[in-house]
This record gives sequence, structure tokens and C-alpha cells, in this order.
Amino acid sequence: MITRHLSCFVVALSCSNLVHAAADDGPGAKDSDVRSVPATTDKLEKVQVIGTRRDDTALRREQTAAKTILGPEELQKYGDSTIADVLKRQPGITLGGNPGRGGDIRMRGLGSGYTQVLLNGERPPAGFSLDTLSPSMIDRIEIMRGPVAEHSSNAIAGTINIILKVDSIKRPSEFKASLGSDHGRLQPSLFAQTNGKSDALAWSLSGFVSGYNQSNDTADSLVWLDRGGQPLRTENDTTSSSYSGVVAGLNPRLTWTWENGDTLSIQPFFFHRDGSTSSNEISNYAPVQARDVVNTDFFASSRNDSLRTLANWKGSVGEGNRLELKLGVNFNESHSDSLTRRSARDSAFDTVRKDTGNVRSTGFTSGGKFTYPLADKQTLATGFESELNWRRETTHTLINGVDPLADFGPDSKVRTSRLAVYAQDEKDFGKSFSGYVGVRWEGIETRSLAVVNRSSVLSPMLHGVWRLGDDRRDLIRASITRSYRAPATSDLIARPSLSNDNTPTSPDTTGNPQLKPELSWGLDTAYEHYLEQGGVLSASVFGRTIDHLMRRRTDYIDGRWVSRPVNLDHATTFGVELEAKLRLADLLGKADAAPLDIRANLSRYWSHVSGIPGPDNRLNEQVRLTANLGLDYRFSRLPLTVGGNMNWTPSYGLQSSEEQIRHMGGKRVLDLYGLWKFSPVTQVRISAGNVLGADYRTTNEYVSGATHQVTQSLASTYPSLTASFEHKF
Repeated sequence: MITRHLSCFVVALSCSNLVHAAADDGPGAKDSDVRSVPATTDKLEKVQVIGTRRDDTALRREQTAAKTILGPEELQKYGDSTIADVLKRQPGITLGGNPGRGGDIRMRGLGSGYTQVLLNGERPPAGFSLDTLSPSMIDRIEIMRGPVAEHSSNAIAGTINIILKVDSIKRPSEFKASLGSDHGRLQPSLFAQTNGKSDALAWSLSGFVSGYNQSNDTADSLVWLDRGGQPLRTENDTTSSSYSGVVAGLNPRLTWTWENGDTLSIQPFFFHRDGSTSSNEISNYAPVQARDVVNTDFFASSRNDSLRTLANWKGSVGEGNRLELKLGVNFNESHSDSLTRRSARDSAFDTVRKDTGNVRSTGFTSGGKFTYPLADKQTLATGFESELNWRRETTHTLINGVDPLADFGPDSKVRTSRLAVYAQDEKDFGKSFSGYVGVRWEGIETRSLAVVNRSSVLSPMLHGVWRLGDDRRDLIRASITRSYRAPATSDLIARPSLSNDNTPTSPDTTGNPQLKPELSWGLDTAYEHYLEQGGVLSASVFGRTIDHLMRRRTDYIDGRWVSRPVNLDHATTFGVELEAKLRLADLLGKADAAPLDIRANLSRYWSHVSGIPGPDNRLNEQVRLTANLGLDYRFSRLPLTVGGNMNWTPSYGLQSSEEQIRHMGGKRVLDLYGLWKFSPVTQVRISAGNVLGADYRTTNEYVSGATHQVTQSLASTYPSLTASFEHKF
């Protein structure tokens, strides 16, 4: 089957990311092209030096440990409003949630928690959502399939490192204004960036503000069956929801440079989100009861504020040695209020529920890295990282004026500390082979009331790349790594959260203070072929073994259905990922072919969880297959580029426990864009997202003894349209 996929695979291309190129460059311009006129008089002639930044594919080719880099052109191409929408087109990356609505970012088809997402190489502060960060503020995104020692190995599926515009001092000032429409609701957005320099001090300032306004419509059905599979009673729900609010971010940066080359940079990052949600749900029951129709109104408001400041010093220590020290402080506070009113013909069923929550977290991070050359083309680096966070969560739940969780108290306090030390050695063995060896130790301690959870992981890492042929356009990569997945803080806290409809498929949730981290060994191999025009063809195969697998289990306790995380025994997963980026000229072998860029990827995944019966005893939320096909066409006589991308994930089943079966519907998302360049510094972009507007269906079934329940959900999705104006000064 794999051979068949390879033979039928359609190839595709990435556009070069040229930065600082002159507007009048001809087709023969090179990376360092110096043009001058010989001086025949006293007049000083003008000398023009034109340079280009290496494109994303060239940077990828140079890496010893496999890394895909997405530069500004790829980030801005479709006018995406979220990072998730940018990443969904990359090989092996999928999104949770409904099509066209973003969602948590996942690699290798695995579910939430297996992918590590970093902001400037650091873990984002608690409560901060990367999905609300504007792509306009990002310099590049690094996608790493296997861990490296200088980053946390809490990354079984891989790591996505989002780099803000830290080097925007070298870039021109720019302004971007956008106006989007989602199901008839307007969503404006503004982004601006400027910079300057005075003596030893250079500074930059970028910021964005955007409004979101969306609506959702869902239809749910809940059926209780007898042992023979015949319906006993049903509940049909129709829900209309709306979400609106404002998101804003500010990213200043100050950099001092001394005569000896040492630098000190301070980069604060401010983030604010303020929003509200309202929904109305109408429930109908059969057979008809006293509460044959139930009306539920829900209102909620939320606010989130984050501040993160990172100071970074880089300098020389002796000849050829480099020392980097960093110190960070972060603060996050979120507040939410919600009101739920349920009314029925039977007034005894009427309920009013009020929930109030406030989460405040404060943290400190520090780190250091010492790099020194051992020999020609060999560099050794050692370093450490430390992190200390305090989190205090205050919650109140009142149902008809009574607090059902009064015995647990309103507050939960958690302190988390993390310490890591690492060493890595990278060496070029001639022009044909480069090797990387690293080791990292991480220890984590979580304290909540009288419960202490401690864990530590030692992670060795080996990466190697072989460059074949005289032109070294063919690469073979191989990696053996150790990684882990730490429990989420919320999964360690025993305080429960109550469900409005307590059923096996919508239970209360609670944590498990004794939860252990998952431990994994991984093997990655890849073949890459780089084309003359800057494209790449690649095929990769990976495998992972996972011990102490974490999975939620639902039990009936004291009259309520309760879900809590537990450790299972063992799981395995492996997959194949195919990718291609090229121009039509490469595909046809004709230099005069149409200026069409093609890119495509196809990923297929398998997994097995021991202790759970098959046939679909897969890792939680792991898709079977995902694929992308994209085209970009540049008109020769017009300053116009048009393109599109089709993202497809077919439906799949999942046996999540011995009692619970889930079926996730397929996703088909088509995005289109057009870019008109009025000048090298001014352009207008029109983007259409989720053009197909396909509905999304999920099913959740629970069977245990006399209990048999099936829940089906059908969510409507809608196309979106965005127009943006971009100008650089």
C-alpha cells in the first residue's frame, strides 16, 4: 500500500522567501550582485549592493536535525488570521475542532498534548492561547519532528517554535489593515511595526488589534438504547451560539550592542483578550414527558491579560567561545463569569447556574548556554533551564443558590518547578556527513495542597544527515530520540468540574494527583531531494513506543458519571509522510513552462493501544490520513498572484476505552487567495477561507452493562472572506 501511495503521489512546490531584494532586480540577479560604473571622471559613482536572505528550503537543507522553516512569505500568503490556519497546510499537521474554526495544533496525527508549542523557544505562560496571536507579528515558525537538547523533550510528536519579529530592527516599517467577514459578521484587524536606532541602542515596536465575531449552529441527538439496541428515549438539541470580542498584542524590543559585539536585548510581550459568548439551546424529548421541551440560555464573559518579559545577553568569553544568559518574568490573569438558565414545563426542573472563575499565575524562567568550538566544524554546547510557576485558581459554582462543591473550597493552589540541564555536540565529518549527539535531563515537581507529584526524564538524542552526490542535493536523515509527555496541570488537580448534563458521554471531570508522564523512544528516517529551482521532494518514516500511556476513564461514582485520567500500559505508533514543493518547470523539465508553483503532502498513520480491544484501539484523536494540495500562479503581465490549498482529512473511528467508541467526521477545507502588488512596498490581498463550508459530524457511543448511549453532533461551518491592505515604509 505504501508503494502504491508513493507511485501515485502528486508533487508540489514552495515559493522562495526573498527578503530585502531590490524592486528592480532582473531575472539574472544573484545573491551578492555588485553593479558599478567605472569612474572616468572626478565624480563619485554609485555602487549598489543587492543581497537576499536564504529561502526557507535552503535553511532546511543545512540543518543536521530535521527542521522545516516557514518564513514571512508563507506566513502571509493566504492572509490567515490565526497561526493554526497557517500550520494546517504543512505535512502531518492537523487541527482539533470544527473546520475553518482553528483549534489546537497537532503533529503526526496525534491528539492534544503530544505536540510542544514554544514562543521564542520558551513555553507560553499559563492561560495564553497561541491561536489568538496574529501571524503578522511572527518572523518565522520552526517545525521540528524530533527533539533537540536545547529545547524541552516534552514533545513526543514534535515541536513547533514560533519566533516573534525579534530582528525587525533590520526590516522596514510596515502597516496592515484587514477586514474580514464570517457568516455575515465583520472582523476588522490592524497591524503596525516600526523601528529605529540611536548609537548603541536599536529598538522596534510591533502591535496588533483585531475584533472577532462568529456564530455557530449545531444539532445534537442523544439516544438511550436497551440491550437489544432499541431506543428507549431520545433527546434532540438545536443550539445557536455567537462569540465576539477584541484581541490585542504589543511586542516592543530594545537591543544594546557594545563595541566588542556583546548584546543585551529586552523584549516584553503584552497580550489582552476580552470576549463574550451567548447561546440558546432547545431540547425536545421523546417519549413526551412533563419536561418535553427544555430551553437553555447561556451567557458568559471572559478576560485574559498576559505579560511576558525576556532579557537576553549574548557575549564572547575567550577566543571563539560564546555565552548566552536569559531571564524571564511572566504574569497571566484570566477571569470568567457565566450564567445558565434552564426552564421546562415542569417547574421543578428549572435551574439557574452561576459560575465564576479567576486564574492568576506568576512565573520566572532563567537559562544559560555556553558554546565553544572543539575543532574545525565541531561545536559543543552546554546549558541549563529553570522555571518556577505559581498558579491560584478561585472558582464558585452555584446551582439554584447552592454550592455543590463547597466541601472542596473555592481555591486551588499549584506550584510547578522545572529544572533541565543539557549538552549537545554537532560536527561536520567532511562535506558528506554531519552528526549531532545530545542529552537532556529534566525534572518536574508539582505541588497541590498536600499532594506532591515528581518526575524526571533523561533524554539522549542522535541525529545524522548524509549528503549524497557531488552536488549534495540528495539527503538521508536518521534520528533516535527519547521524549516524554507530561500531565497537564489540570489533570493533576483533584477538584472536580461539574457537567450540566451528566451522562456517560458528557461526564463530570476531575484530576489524578498520581498521574505519571508518558515515556517514548522514537526513530525517524527521511529521504530528501532538492531541486535546482529551490524545490524539495521528501519521504519520511517514523515510529514511536509509548509507556505509561495517559487516557481518561469514565466511571459511575455516587450517582454521577465522572471522567478522570489514568495510566495504561503501552502503545505504539508509526507513519509515513510524503511532501513535495516544486515549480511546474521542474515537473515538466521545460524552462519556459507556466509560472505555476505546486505543493502537496500526504501522511498516513497507524497506532495500537494495548489493554483496549480493537479494531480501532488507536492513540486518542489520531487521524488515519491527512493530505494537502496547493497551487500558486504568478501572472507574467500583471502584478498578480493567485493560489489555493485543499486540506483533506477523512473520517475515522476510535475505540478510546473498553466502553467508549468515537467516530470523527471528515474535514474538507478549501482556501483561496489573490495578491495584487501595486509596488514593491504596497499590495492588496483578498482571501477566502473554508470555501466549501462543509458540515462536521461526530459520534460518541458508550456501552457498559445495561447502559447504552449514543450521542451524535452535526456542526455547521461557514466560508469567510478577508481583504487586507499592506504597506511598507
